[in-house]
Amino acid sequence: MLLFIATITLLVGAFLALIARGNPLRAWLAIASQAVAATLVLIATLPVLFGAPPLQALLPWPPPLGDVRLQIEALDAFFLCFSLPMTLLGSIYALGYLEPYMKTKRHIGAHFGLLNLTSLAFIIIYTVENSFAFLLGWELAALAAWLLVIWDHENQKIRFAGFNYLVSTHMGFLLLVAAFIISGNQMHSTDLSAIGAFMREDSFLRDVTFIVLMTSFGLKSAFFPFHTWLPRAHSAAPAHVSALMSGVIHKAGIFGMIKFTAMIGEPPAWMGWYVITFSILSAVMGVLYTASQRDIKRMLGYSSTENVGIAGIGIGLGYLGLTWHQPALVVIGFTGAILHVLNHALFKCLLFYAAGAVYRATHTIDLERLGGLRRAMPQTTLFFLVGSLAISALPPLNGFISEFIIYSGLLSDLAPTSLDRGVLILVVALLAFVGAVSALAVTRAFGVAFLGVPRDPKCEAHGEAALPMRITMWVHLIGVLAVAALPLASIALTQAPVADMLRAHGLTATAALLAAPIQSFAPLAWVFAVLLVTLVLVALLRRALTRRHTEHVTWGCGYTAATPRMQYTGSSFASQFGNTFEGVLVFLRRFKLPKGPFPERGSISTHCVDGVENRMFQVLGTATDTVTRAAERLPEDTPMSFAAGFVTLVVMVAFLLAGGSL
Repeated sequence: MLLFIATITLLVGAFLALIARGNPLRAWLAIASQAVAATLVLIATLPVLFGAPPLQALLPWPPPLGDVRLQIEALDAFFLCFSLPMTLLGSIYALGYLEPYMKTKRHIGAHFGLLNLTSLAFIIIYTVENSFAFLLGWELAALAAWLLVIWDHENQKIRFAGFNYLVSTHMGFLLLVAAFIISGNQMHSTDLSAIGAFMREDSFLRDVTFIVLMTSFGLKSAFFPFHTWLPRAHSAAPAHVSALMSGVIHKAGIFGMIKFTAMIGEPPAWMGWYVITFSILSAVMGVLYTASQRDIKRMLGYSSTENVGIAGIGIGLGYLGLTWHQPALVVIGFTGAILHVLNHALFKCLLFYAAGAVYRATHTIDLERLGGLRRAMPQTTLFFLVGSLAISALPPLNGFISEFIIYSGLLSDLAPTSLDRGVLILVVALLAFVGAVSALAVTRAFGVAFLGVPRDPKCEAHGEAALPMRITMWVHLIGVLAVAALPLASIALTQAPVADMLRAHGLTATAALLAAPIQSFAPLAWVFAVLLVTLVLVALLRRALTRRHTEHVTWGCGYTAATPRMQYTGSSFASQFGNTFEGVLVFLRRFKLPKGPFPERGSISTHCVDGVENRMFQVLGTATDTVTRAAERLPEDTPMSFAAGFVTLVVMVAFLLAGGSL
């Protein structure tokens, strides 16, 4: 009943935001409806998350859809409990971010109404047990996100980024439809429980359906190589939209991967290795591109590919635990994955919001033009610093907790053979590499943007972000610190979802088994507490001692009074790293050479482009030319020419699906 009221409240709020007069009123009506809906959802779902029986209901619906079964289990409750409150926080942030539009003729009620529909989509996705209704929520989230991305649609680049996202997400949608059609045709039912029965069958068709589902969810969550739409969309979208897309909306793909895992009785070993392979590939490639970007939001976009890869490694470990009959590995793997979803949502939203504050203050997020923001924006500096430390998985912040659990699963002796253990050790090495490069990337971004002196006088900040933006960032900062300060309680939040998964596979969810991740982290809990208290005391002491002290350059490469030209730029800081991996990364360099007897200043500009997308287009262009020349030799209006054209189309679509983007 509460969820029904929440749904109606969101719809009414969206409608009122469209018809109300005045942009401030439109925004506040939508935000008020989101606050009510989020509160109702929390009241309804929190008991389930803490072990209460699942909520069930039946929604009567005429054919052909038929009655829709609603169910909220612990996993659904977990995703609902952070998705709607974070969407509410994003809407509050939008009050400040969209402040320049408030007194214009631009109708922002539609923007806030779309945020309401995004929350509504979460309720549908995480509660329905009918494939048609699930697809409805999936499509609603995609269309709402697309319209939010193209808010500044007057810009051609933004329109292209939106189109790119729309095409990519609908490729995933079509794959999901195909998987549901296959399973529904086999089981003669549209209920997800029937799909679960089909996924427990050991058949070739089941295996194909699994790959189709994983590809669809990979497109949604931007796993490599289906990631190419992600940095472009994040760079184009408003900051709060980028935050919600990365931290909340695309977590639906991770939800799908975990939920449909529960539907497979005993997965073959190749499924676990399949997920781990693509996950570690996503983590490695994502972090390489992260460390090479000069656009802060593109950098954060690529880091999302890295972090979904880390969560995917945990999911893959859970698969292998089911295959090897190791319940402890199942618990560790899925605990790490689910907790990392929450951690990533907290610190990634914080970073995107800080990037948005920088953009509002300087009108750029280009690292080559920024610098010295710490003096003008001390709070934003703190937010970006904490988010950077968290995303690097450095103790004592929350990112370390979930990654530590995943590490403990990879380093356990639960693998049945020495070959399996050796492969998992290799994954550990690659994951350690990912962590090191992630620290390099955020050190570069923070040092260049916030320390030193401004590199471009036109991009000098003169004040902090608006109050609604800072309120949102403070809440996320508190969330990051809360998870870090209470690590054992944070891990315990995942116990009910993991217990449901064990029971779905016929395993006994004992208290000792569920507590394994808590016990593994318990020796570090006191260390975390001491480190957090020490850091806070040092920060307060430093603030007290330097309150009246005037500092000079803090990022001057050894100079006490450096000019902007003496400082590292983002490109120079990461140049050695970029040169090392230039075979994987693709750089575009533009030179302006000094000429004449009295030459002007020379310059060099470096951009890292997506090599996967770049090479995919090269292959696609060559293939298109070859096919065109071959087609010219075929006679027209013959079955052979028609068949050749059809086969070519199928191959090109398959290629694009493999590439992940148009």
